[in-house]
Amino acid sequence: MKKPLILLLMGIFISHISTYSQSHTWNGNGGDNDWFNPSNWIQNSVPDASSDVLISSDAEVEIFIGTAEANQIQIENNSTLTLDNTLELGSEMNIGALGTFVFMGGTFSGGTIENNGLIRFESLTVKTVINATLNNNQLFEVNNSNQIQLNNVEINNSTGAIIDIASVGGFLSQGGNPSVLNNEGFLNKLPDGVNPNGNFYVILNINNTGVIDIPENETLLCLGGNITLNNLNTGLIRGKGTFDITANFNNSGLVAPGGEGVVGTFHITNIFNLSPPGALLIDIGAEASEHDVIEIFGSPQLEGDIFVECQATLSVGDEFPIITATQGIGTCNFPQFVYADLFASSYEFEVICDPDTVYLKFVREVILNNEDFTSGDIDFYTSPNPAKDIIEVILPSELFQLHQSLEIDIINAVGQQIDVLTISTEKQSFDTSNLTSGIYFLILKTKGRRLSTTKMVKL
Repeated sequence: MKKPLILLLMGIFISHISTYSQSHTWNGNGGDNDWFNPSNWIQNSVPDASSDVLISSDAEVEIFIGTAEANQIQIENNSTLTLDNTLELGSEMNIGALGTFVFMGGTFSGGTIENNGLIRFESLTVKTVINATLNNNQLFEVNNSNQIQLNNVEINNSTGAIIDIASVGGFLSQGGNPSVLNNEGFLNKLPDGVNPNGNFYVILNINNTGVIDIPENETLLCLGGNITLNNLNTGLIRGKGTFDITANFNNSGLVAPGGEGVVGTFHITNIFNLSPPGALLIDIGAEASEHDVIEIFGSPQLEGDIFVECQATLSVGDEFPIITATQGIGTCNFPQFVYADLFASSYEFEVICDPDTVYLKFVREVILNNEDFTSGDIDFYTSPNPAKDIIEVILPSELFQLHQSLEIDIINAVGQQIDVLTISTEKQSFDTSNLTSGIYFLILKTKGRRLSTTKMVKL
């Protein structure tokens, strides 16, 4: 009697477990892409809130006609899950390296999305995300997507990952506390191909240690007295577009009008602050008339540093207005002099703060004391750049015939020496994995004398 009783109890136990945890695997045998068609699942039933769902390779699955539920969802390679209604997730959605999640409209609620493939928000239908975390490790696209309402949402864009916003509309926080975007990778505002001037609102807290890029004719708006925008020490904001800020703006990072090595005018509307160790990256082009400018429609508070890259041959007294402010400059506390390296010279600029303009005035050229230095720039660079892990520092072979001793100082954006490389070959490997994300300057020297400088971006 004991054996049948044990079997009976085991059967009841297994049946009890199955009501709380069951797996659903997509096979598409129902002849359509409908999530709600039982014949599309091996189990011949529709997933519920307890289901662990596997969308196997090369599948197209659509949630169009009602509320879908799942505990976990795995989207495998070359498979796509499209949501245009409601999805309630208990735990996690994992998107494989070649998997895709398309959100066209409706509501996504609960859980964590772990994206190692592609997330795409598209169509003009309003989208709502509630009580969720989105970890983007690869690519997150917002294409012509209108309003995206976020209620208690955290978006984490990891190092090297990309958020491309080719849309008007915005991320709009709903509910009590603002949602948050932590950007360690690249946040790019892109043309949408429809609107000649694309405005996108980011009404959520932003912590930027990566790159925010706003190109010409594009506008990013971070608005609201209850919103905070932090451009932290390794963060970089760049572009030729417009950044409209009424949020609480804390900026101890980098700002590059145009971009690194690209001359351009960057427009800031309302609030602009810069505080140490923050810095401006200013480029002067091949002609002295070509230089970066930040046009501020407001009254900025300016402290920190200015790093200058100069390609032009200058004359003493040349002036470069690099900041203009329509409502006057509130605070201007830069170093009295800043420097740029060009070929065999070091250029010294005086920083002049007028009531509504900041100028760089070229005061003198210091010739480097290097009898072996030949005229012309040294072709010295890193590859790949931007860097992620191992890079190569590449120098011309003839340089070693002129100099017996070569080294490279690795300098971070706030002027701190991070490392020194002794150079013995024209291709020298360097592990950057221990460096934080940001801009680094590599200064090539011989016997303590500076020969050339190049820049490296660490992802």
